[in-house]
Amino acid sequence: MRAVDALMECLKAEGVDVVFGLGPGQLSQVVPAEYGFHLFQVVARLPAEVMPFDEARGEIAARLQRERADRALAALVRQARARYNAQVYERNLPFDYEGSYGEIHTPKPARKETSDRADPLPRP
Repeated sequence: MRAVDALMECLKAEGVDVVFGLGPGQLSQVVPAEYGFHLFQVVARLPAEVMPFDEARGEIAARLQRERADRALAALVRQARARYNAQVYERNLPFDYEGSYGEIHTPKPARKETSDRADPLPRP
């Protein structure tokens, strides 16, 4: 993944605007984020380049393979959800359930350890 893509994935639009508004050697003001604060400094700006296909081949192949795998996994999840009526009983899990594939899941307060679970798994 290119640095620009990684940056844009991590930051909201305001943060991206701040970074791309800086010149070489400039330091940003404090940028608030959902999970803290950021400071950015642009050390240098490199001119845009077109990567030759032979150099990009590996990155392209890896990205296409990831996308194919993501689509296949999403299709399997859709099929499983259509076929099975699964329910997650969080109180029986030895870890905090996060959910997946677009489920909105609010974290619950920390649970007390109880001995009424059947065969609990050890926590790391």
